Amino acid sequence: MDITLKEINCLLKIIDSGSFSAAADEINLSQPTISNHIANLEKKLNITLLLRKRDGVRPSPAGKIVYRSGNTIETRLKN
Repeated sequence: MDITLKEINCLLKIIDSGSFSAAADEINLSQPTISNHIANLEKKLNITLLLRKRDGVRPSPAGKIVYRSGNTIETRLKN
């Protein structure tokens, strides 16, 4: 199981922005590409990371954990 930084970055941007399309705009990827990255990540981890609702997207309890870990990874890579 190889989790990519792109998948983690997509998850972080979706949670921060509250939508797939806003995240796609922010990181210059198409919305289907973002969706594919998240589907792959959820499949690799065998968990649901995002709760998709009519009014937006929120992290699942597991998604919150991965989000915190992803932020730590991103911060350490920047330093």
